[in-house]
Amino acid sequence: MVKKEDTPIVGEEEKKEDVITVKKSDLDLLLAKLDTLTKNQDLLFKASDKSRLAKVMSDGNNVLVHTAKVAKWEGTGQYVIAWKLNNNRCEVFNGKWIEDQETTVIFNDGKTIKVPLLEYYRKTVKKEAGEIISRESKFNPDTKINDEMLTIQFVDGNKITINKTYIN
Repeated sequence: MVKKEDTPIVGEEEKKEDVITVKKSDLDLLLAKLDTLTKNQDLLFKASDKSRLAKVMSDGNNVLVHTAKVAKWEGTGQYVIAWKLNNNRCEVFNGKWIEDQETTVIFNDGKTIKVPLLEYYRKTVKKEAGEIISRESKFNPDTKINDEMLTIQFVDGNKITINKTYIN
């Protein structure tokens, strides 16, 4: 059957738009809720991690990008992949506060240094976010448990493998 666009088929009624009647107070309440939701959505967009949001939006799908932040040692650009507190002695001696706090810092190139704990905190303020590209479980003979190791790739292409304990 051929139908012209201007004329309806015989026996077919023209479809009419559905019209409903709503109280003004209910409509105002609905509009207020919509306004609140819009403001909250804008707030969440402003507070979100822009790099993750851009990656998800550019992919066109709803895949969550898992990221982790790793500390960088100030002045060297080296990633801190582990640390261990060696000494943690604080006491009052002859009315004076004495601290002996020393930390061993392990970098991604395998080098280690020993520094005072305060210096460690001051030099690891900057954290760089990277995308977690793989996870692996390794048995640790010292602790006798499995450690989760993450491989993280940064924007500049660098990849490091780090124990999940040491990500920030």
